[in-house]
Amino acid sequence: MTKPEHEPGRVRRVARKTGKVALAAALGTLVRWAVTWLLGRLG
Repeated sequence: MTKPEHEPGRVRRVARKTGKVALAAALGTLVRWAVTWLLGRLG
């Protein structure tokens, strides 16, 4: 079974989008952790 010609490009685009979402989630978690830590230090 042969794949369509545009398949690799679409996969790459989806992978990049998934990477951005994962990066955003990781950054959000990091920011939330930093804020919690700072509040803990101040409070």
